[in-house]
Amino acid sequence: MLSCYPTKVYFLLLSIAFSLTGFSQDSQPYTFERPLMGSQFLFICYANDSDLASQTAQKAFDRIAELNDILSDYHPESEINQLAQKQKPGTPYKVSDDLWYMLRKAKRISENTNGLFDVTIGNCTKLWRRAKRRKEFPEEAALAHALENTGSTNFELISETQSVVFDKPEIKLDFGGIAKGFAADEAFKIFEAAGLESTMIDAGGDIFCGKAPPGKTAWNVKIISGLGNDTLYASLNYAAIATSGDLYRFLELDGKRYSHIINPLTCMPIAERVATTVISENAEKADFLASVANVAGIGKPIKRIMRNYPKSYVTVFSKNTHKIRKKSYGNRQLKKLITRQ
Repeated sequence: MLSCYPTKVYFLLLSIAFSLTGFSQDSQPYTFERPLMGSQFLFICYANDSDLASQTAQKAFDRIAELNDILSDYHPESEINQLAQKQKPGTPYKVSDDLWYMLRKAKRISENTNGLFDVTIGNCTKLWRRAKRRKEFPEEAALAHALENTGSTNFELISETQSVVFDKPEIKLDFGGIAKGFAADEAFKIFEAAGLESTMIDAGGDIFCGKAPPGKTAWNVKIISGLGNDTLYASLNYAAIATSGDLYRFLELDGKRYSHIINPLTCMPIAERVATTVISENAEKADFLASVANVAGIGKPIKRIMRNYPKSYVTVFSKNTHKIRKKSYGNRQLKKLITRQ
């Protein structure tokens, strides 16, 4: 029997909320959970064969673990960490198919977002993780050095050999703003290939919803913002939703609160309270746009950026002292998917 309960995520609180009445007796809901990529992954799928559901879930978990071995900046033996250890400026390094895909994607996203998304931010994130552990600001010289080694113009891609060339010796990659979304999409592909299209993938808050559950028109995802009292629901069918903010992950230094999200252009964490929710066609896109919108905040930059993503919609909450502002950008047709119930 399906156990339906809230799933805590890093930024906002989302839960899958739907009634179990009206389902076909031949199709039953199955849930599968496992900690991966530093988050809890949850699958809810509808199937008339429990063995098929279990086998498919295992394949999906295996695929996510495979991606973690490539993209994790925590795992010392991951492909990106091995690359960081051996890289020399000007030397081409052949990379796996998955890393090649992500590097190409990251280049395009960085261009489309004017640098507000950048996977070469690894030195900055490591500095601020250390700052959180030590409860002290990084030294200015260390910040300057990290910023100098940040920027997607610091690496080139060679299509003929599927290789990457770094311009500087200390570039460190961090795919934290996109990896879980990509993993969610990859997991859903496995369920879809097995004929289990009525599946929801929750990658620690980056959610992809496939075909609606039997007897329903959509998956209903509850969104509770950490800013304000609005409780909203998104009705999703072959669509994704992701959130970003400092509700659960933040740093407090000298009485001031900082987000865990870092601006790649400054190497500094976001100091303003911001929470974002994105609806898009896939979880990968929803994931990185939620982070980008968090860095951009309310204003013209995110408005311009969203023009590059016509199939996406973002809502940005911003809190300054006691005032909360809310603004939405992007595809207005997707706004219809969000309601108060």
